[in-house]
Amino acid sequence: MKTSSVYIKKNVLNNDLITIVNDNGYFVESNSRWSVLLGYSKKELLSTPYLTFVHHEDRSKAKRAIENRLQTPNSKPFIVRLISKMGDIIWLESIIAKIGYEEGFLLIAKDITQKKIEKTSVEADLIALKLKSRKLEDLFDLSQDLITIANSEGYFTKLNPQWSKTLGYTEIELMDKPYLTFVHPDDQQSTVAEAAKQLNGITIFNFRNRYLTKTGEIVWLDWNATAVDYTGEVFAIARDITKVIRQEQKIEATLQELIAKNKQLEDYAYITSHNLRSPVANIFMLTKFLEETTLTEEQRNYTDMIKDSAEVLNKTMKDLINVVQINESTDIIIQNISLQEMCTEVKRQLSVKIMETQAKIITNFEVEEISYSIVYLRSIFLNLISNALKYCSSERNPVIHISSEKINNRIQLIFKDNGLGIDLKKYGEKVFGFRKTFHKNVSAKGLGLFIIKSQIEALKGTIAIDSELDKGTKFTINIVL
Repeated sequence: MKTSSVYIKKNVLNNDLITIVNDNGYFVESNSRWSVLLGYSKKELLSTPYLTFVHHEDRSKAKRAIENRLQTPNSKPFIVRLISKMGDIIWLESIIAKIGYEEGFLLIAKDITQKKIEKTSVEADLIALKLKSRKLEDLFDLSQDLITIANSEGYFTKLNPQWSKTLGYTEIELMDKPYLTFVHPDDQQSTVAEAAKQLNGITIFNFRNRYLTKTGEIVWLDWNATAVDYTGEVFAIARDITKVIRQEQKIEATLQELIAKNKQLEDYAYITSHNLRSPVANIFMLTKFLEETTLTEEQRNYTDMIKDSAEVLNKTMKDLINVVQINESTDIIIQNISLQEMCTEVKRQLSVKIMETQAKIITNFEVEEISYSIVYLRSIFLNLISNALKYCSSERNPVIHISSEKINNRIQLIFKDNGLGIDLKKYGEKVFGFRKTFHKNVSAKGLGLFIIKSQIEALKGTIAIDSELDKGTKFTINIVL
């Protein structure tokens, strides 16, 4: 093998791995590149069969390749894995050539491990990219929102299936015409204006317009859209909000209907109360005439009964007029009011009753001053304090706590007493009703709570009650800032 040995020595600096393998499969001669790459000494290489270094999964493949290439001149290279002394995998691309008339063959191999690693990495990246693309496609296809890409000419270029499901057109029909064709005529101008903003790089949020389905029905869409890049393509996501819009329209229609009915009731109450004035005045006048005549005892009793009934009717009519005036009032004067000064004023007004009941009124105003109607605030203090005194317990002196505090964008005004309380399970829905009473008190008119609730709501506030029999009542008033 003198010729082969000379060839190997001449190529000792070559990066290729060159060796001679005899018919028994052993290395006969090899260049130093084999030792550098596999980590075995030359002695170890020459004393070990070549196939021992080949990865066990590639040994059959290497054996067939060697046999085939020895039989077929100018054969193509074959690729196998070798295992280094350290256990690393090394990929070799090898070619085999017969050595003249000598036994064995010449094997020249090239280390392609790095290329193989790079290729594997690229393939892995491609697989990952395909998986991500597939996931995005699944998201695109399965989304309940309407997702699209449109070009600068105003045509859809990509649509998810939700478009056809919502509008009833096929994908081809939707992409065959400018998308403006499917927009409600009254919304086309605003849609064009919003599309122009996107071409200027402005991202659109929550733009609403109407589309028409294939059957002519209106579909409301809520849009978020942005330009993809310099090409002018727009990526957009729309949500079908038709049900929400219809619900809003239904609520608005119901609200308008309630406003109209409430106005009718107010008009009816106003007209009724005013139309009753004249007949009531006539009844008072006729009873006065009767009293000036000679009457029997029985007739005088009847006259007194008529007079009492007319008086009750007259008071009810006045109460009704007061309530109507609260709801109709448009000239409510708002001013800064000291809560402590208001409380002191009302306490002076109720001083006799406070002394009779030996009531104690405790105040804690964290918010000392509010902007409110002085007439309404005086009514609130007067009614709630007088109610607490009127319905106090016979077993204990009245204690009334009045406080204020600021919570977010409102002020809470709280009146709490230790009086008789109200059975809310029984009367809860009637507490603020017109002329509703809950205790056997002859002076009770059942009008105070109704009036202050109307006054509070006239200024967009709310009032709530929390009460327990024989323990007391708490009123919480929310005043909007």
